[in-house]
Amino acid sequence: MWNEILNLAIKNGLWAVLFLGLFIFVIKDSSNREKKYQSIIEELTAHLGVVNQIKKEVDNIKDIVLKPKNSKHKSIAKPTTKENANNETKV
Repeated sequence: MWNEILNLAIKNGLWAVLFLGLFIFVIKDSSNREKKYQSIIEELTAHLGVVNQIKKEVDNIKDIVLKPKNSKHKSIAKPTTKENANNETKV
């Protein structure tokens, strides 16, 4: 197939040969670029899994830290005076 196209381009002149050469070069180059993009996407997908796992672990830690264990912690978690409540809403 490529031989037929090349013979047809040679018959049509120098510009056709140059166009065909550039066309083949661009197709091969884009194929290599696409392979690189696919490998980058695979790497990023793997890293996204790690990020999701870290997010779950942080959420678990937040649940443990914010979960009151006894009455002393409950009073700390919920302010009892209006002044403390106002200070927390400003933050």
